[in-house]
Amino acid sequence: MQKLKKSILIIFILVIIIMLVMLFINIKKQDKPIQSNDKEIENTANKERVTEDIEFYSVKECINKFINLSNINNSNYYDIDETGKKIKVIQENEVKQNIYQLLSDKYIKNNNITIDNVFDFIDKFDKQMIFIPTDMYVLRGKNENKYLISGCIEDMGYNKNKDIYMFVNMDNIHNTFSVELMNKENANIDEIPIENEDVEISENENNQYVEPTITDEYIVDQCFNSYKSLILGDSETLYNEYLNDNYKKERFGNYDNFKVFVENKTKEIIKSDVEKYLNSDTDGYICIDNLNNYYVIEREGPLDYKICLDLYTIDLQQFLNKYNAASDQEKVVLNINKIVSAINNKDYNYVYKKLADSFKNNYFKDEESLREYLQNNLYDKIVVEYNEFEREGNIYTYKIRVIKQYGEGEEIPEESNAPSKNMNIVMKLNEGTDFVMSFSLEE
Repeated sequence: MQKLKKSILIIFILVIIIMLVMLFINIKKQDKPIQSNDKEIENTANKERVTEDIEFYSVKECINKFINLSNINNSNYYDIDETGKKIKVIQENEVKQNIYQLLSDKYIKNNNITIDNVFDFIDKFDKQMIFIPTDMYVLRGKNENKYLISGCIEDMGYNKNKDIYMFVNMDNIHNTFSVELMNKENANIDEIPIENEDVEISENENNQYVEPTITDEYIVDQCFNSYKSLILGDSETLYNEYLNDNYKKERFGNYDNFKVFVENKTKEIIKSDVEKYLNSDTDGYICIDNLNNYYVIEREGPLDYKICLDLYTIDLQQFLNKYNAASDQEKVVLNINKIVSAINNKDYNYVYKKLADSFKNNYFKDEESLREYLQNNLYDKIVVEYNEFEREGNIYTYKIRVIKQYGEGEEIPEESNAPSKNMNIVMKLNEGTDFVMSFSLEE
């Protein structure tokens, strides 16, 4: 009987031990993180905004390559015969294959994409398009970086086609890439998670990328092309995010005034291209285009820059250094140069604000009357020659020659001087770089 009781006790103890072990295992299972969710949370937390030029522009080039291959009228898909006629040498099925080769395996699998149905998921273009990035994040892996990008697609006439959100996977070992598009509109890119599978991207005939060579000239061209795309295609974004804050407040005051400026300058902006630039230690890139317009680009990174559209509205440090070291006569010249730039830029508000009160009261009651006078009595664009300079106390007089500047496409008369007029400018220098003036024109 004692043995039976002892056996029952042992069995009871074993059952208790087994139950405790099972309970402990169950608790451990509940405590263990769900791998897919943890991975997503960790990946989202570790994403960072792209700030390096080489990285940013490499991704941008990959997207433009993808968009170009999606253009069924891509020039690479055609040849020219003996008569000069374009002949298509790549058929639509080959175009589909080119696009298919740039899609990630994950994107293909999740959407059941085949070469035949690829245009059900990817936009087909019939003309050249360009991609304008507006934001970019990266989640780095051991062998692959995954990029989250927002931006818009425009045609070569700066007409906006659509906003897009997408992923670009870049294999750092093989210099290959793949893309994944997202079906999103007006999304907050900060809230979109990134999950990097860190997989190898096998090379094919279309998915290699080459890092661009980053030079000052390359950066200036990229910034200027982005500026043109935004001012012509999305001027509100340019005004809110990329115009220098002090500059836009002083120059335009509000977005409505900026819109009028864009409308009046659209044809000129389309024709503009940077011809020269200076990389200034104090002010960033100072640029001049083929139409003699000046720009200042203060830049910290690919999407972190501010732009000014002239050199006279706010004073650059470089100008202040030069002005403070100048003689009074040189200061008058520098101020006249500002007035000339404003006139050429049709910025009559700036000129009007610089007129002496007594002169305005006698001749120009408002800005509109000044605008009308200058447009009727001066040329569309001018340059000046400096002649006689006089000083009486703190009042300076400069006699200058105002000469018509011929624009792009204008026919210059042969064997004759450009039309010109004499102008007298009377100026008073105030504190700092402030000044007031009056003027008179002679034939």
